[in-house]
Order: sequence, then structure tokens, then C-alpha cells
Amino acid sequence: MKKLIPVLCLVVVGVAAYADSVSIDSAKAAAAGFLSLVDEREYDKSYSEASAVLRDEVSQEDWGAHLRDLRDPLGKLHKRSQSSSEYHESLPDAPPGEYVIFTFDSAYENNQHAAEVVAVAKGSDGVWRVIGYYFG
Repeated sequence: MKKLIPVLCLVVVGVAAYADSVSIDSAKAAAAGFLSLVDEREYDKSYSEASAVLRDEVSQEDWGAHLRDLRDPLGKLHKRSQSSSEYHESLPDAPPGEYVIFTFDSAYENNQHAAEVVAVAKGSDGVWRVIGYYFG
């Protein structure tokens, strides 16, 4: 029986690590899907698929205008790679929850060295949605 307990602990830890990995993969897919919409200049769709938190803070009209002003002058995306991800259970001015902040190094036709940050939150329905997008 003593040998069974360590093996069982390893299985439980392995399942938890797998679940965390799947969750982070889902969060990354949400961030990547959002960036694809923005790359295709589907700003209204990116807004409608964002979290209620984002939609409560910014109108669809302001969101689209902001993204057009920010992204259109950059020209075509040449490449993008994820440089970091950070998991959080709390963020300033946000309720407790699950959050992942992704940073991407990007190169555009008119800006070869850009950093993009996409913050996603896991909703009560288990779906990850964008709560913020920052460009620098």
C-alpha cells in the first residue's frame, strides 16, 4: 500500500499539470484568434468576441477607431512570435479569476520591432476571452 500512494500522487500531479497545460493552450488559442482577427482588420468581430469586461469599458465604435488608428499605419504583418506568457489569479482592478498575459514580438511592414500584449481571462463558462490589447 505504501508504494501505491507515491504513484497515485504522481498521477494526480500529472493530471493537474496536463489540465493546466490544456488551459494555457486554450488561453493561447484565444489570444492567437484575436490577433488573427485584428490582422485581418476585423475589428468589429474582435470586439464582439472579447470579454464582457472589455466591452463594458469601451464602446464598439471607440474600439474600432482605436485599432484602426493603431494598426492600419503598420502595414502588413511579416512575423510574430510569442516571447512570454504569465498566468495570474488576480490583476489590478479586476476580480479574482484566471488570467494569462501573452507578449509577442512582431514585425510589420512599417515597424520591424513591435511588442504586442494580449491579456485573456477565463470566463465563468470556461471560455478564454480577450480583456486587453496593448501595443508598443
